[in-house]
Amino acid sequence: LYFATQALSLKPTDPRGHLNLGCALSVMGRVDDAHYCFETVLKLSPNNVSALTNIAVAQEKRGEIDAAIASLDRAQRLSPKGSEQEARIFYSKSYPLLSKGMLKEGWAMYAYGFKPNSKLGRAPKRKFKVPQWTGESILNKKLLIWREQGIGDELMFSHIIPETFPFCNDIIIECEERLVSLFQRSFSNCLVRMQYFDVLSGFAKTEDYDYHIPMGSLTALFRNDIESFQRGKPYLIPDSTQVEDFAHRLATYKHKKLVGICWRSGVVNADRSLYYAPLSSWKPIFDVENTVFVNLQYGDCAQELQQAHEILGVEILGWSDLDLRNDLEGLAALMANLDCVISVGTAVAQMAGALGKHLMLLTPRGWTLFGQNYYPWFGNTDLFVAEVNESVEFLIPRVAQRLEALTQ
Repeated sequence: LYFATQALSLKPTDPRGHLNLGCALSVMGRVDDAHYCFETVLKLSPNNVSALTNIAVAQEKRGEIDAAIASLDRAQRLSPKGSEQEARIFYSKSYPLLSKGMLKEGWAMYAYGFKPNSKLGRAPKRKFKVPQWTGESILNKKLLIWREQGIGDELMFSHIIPETFPFCNDIIIECEERLVSLFQRSFSNCLVRMQYFDVLSGFAKTEDYDYHIPMGSLTALFRNDIESFQRGKPYLIPDSTQVEDFAHRLATYKHKKLVGICWRSGVVNADRSLYYAPLSSWKPIFDVENTVFVNLQYGDCAQELQQAHEILGVEILGWSDLDLRNDLEGLAALMANLDCVISVGTAVAQMAGALGKHLMLLTPRGWTLFGQNYYPWFGNTDLFVAEVNESVEFLIPRVAQRLEALTQ
């Protein structure tokens, strides 16, 4: 921010300076101020594609979905056909389209996400010598379904995998290393292994399959209308021995509701601050009687838990021998013993859905809701939505009311 303002003081009519300032403000979560900067760029440089795409992002965050699509359409007309810039705009357009529930059109744009050579697109950037599967019957061939994005995305997209079985009876699933054993048990008719490929070339050393498809692209084949999400079922099968172990650990508390909680992601910044509810704001939930709370928050949260104990007077259960970030088998086994999970939009929430647990999800309105007032991806979910410029923290009293109703 400092350098952007300094540059503008030297060249106040340089559109690049206003663009840089807008980007800096956007990262800080100051969406309206960033939007003003991008509008200034267009006044100085009417055909500035970067300004238009950034305006679209700001408009989407402000809930102006139709305006965001219009801005991207304009940017698209200014971009060379077949260029990486055009692909980046197509990919950006997928999110407002999906937010409107235009699934078929949105997934078509989402497919461009691997083409832009940037961190903002879909990842990893793999390359293949075999064709991408397009949904035809390949019963005598071998299909690779490979991971993309983060753990939460894998858990969300993977609920579609069983729908590929009628089309192919020889499937390899490549997933994040921490999910391998859990996925192997859950998809026992598939070969599950850790994803591996050469980062520089994008190619795997060997291709022991005839077709491939990234997990996120299963949506374009099997989720082209909102009703199709009703086919999704819980699919994760935790380890029975570990489930029994945590059942013993929690036996003392079985007369109360066992509630798992997760209040933030591992990545917290100003731009994402509205997505998370600090533990200090959870007092209305902790005040609900006949409940015992279990920590599902991965990463370093010892200080937050200590403060919750000292200031809010709540004892949140946890075990030092369970690494909530890396031991996903242990996490799944623990969650299998809980009555419900309360979480913001994290991988913990997705795992709860994949296990079929009762989930209370606190989230800003976004593309994954497809314009619905319920959570399409997993059933048994109570959805609490923060509207434009509202933090999920303000949803806490409503969640507390819902939890209280469950304990009566």
